[in-house]
Amino acid sequence: MIKIATISEPKIIYLYAPGHIPDTYSLSLDFGSQGTFQYQISAFKFLESSVEELNRKKLIILIPFQLLKLRKLLERDRSPDNLQALKNLINNDILSSIETNLSLQNISMDDARKLRRLTKQLYDHIYSHYSEMEELNEMTDESLMLDIDIIEKEHEKKIAEIVKEKDFALAEKEAEIQALKEQIRQLQQKQ
Repeated sequence: MIKIATISEPKIIYLYAPGHIPDTYSLSLDFGSQGTFQYQISAFKFLESSVEELNRKKLIILIPFQLLKLRKLLERDRSPDNLQALKNLINNDILSSIETNLSLQNISMDDARKLRRLTKQLYDHIYSHYSEMEELNEMTDESLMLDIDIIEKEHEKKIAEIVKEKDFALAEKEAEIQALKEQIRQLQQKQ
């Protein structure tokens, strides 16, 4: 009886390309008396892939690493155009991709939170120490905020509105009391 063991096709993922990377690697598997098998493992060159390819191949976990695409460029030149390119990368390639995959139910809400958190941590590690990034740091703090932070911020906003309404109502009541006091004072003067 022949049993078949199915093994997922492995890939070597290169997030960063220090030099020339071959498309495939060959691995010899020696099964002793059963023979030797030449096994080909393909390389996945992350920096050469698009967001669409990552989504198509269900490699959503790699989306935050899109931040690596501009790393070398921004090390050399943090011009307004390059900073704008980073903003676009964060908003269009990373955050939009996370939201799209969430809406397609390719990932859960918890997965989306983790991907945003990973993106924020990676951004902080790579870019936040540059003084030119101050405006962008604020933007990433807002856009990469965790859902619980967003809910908390919304609650704080509602509480502030309620307090403002209460303060306004209290001010109106105080004005009414002052007007009544003034009327009483005027009546007392007439007597």
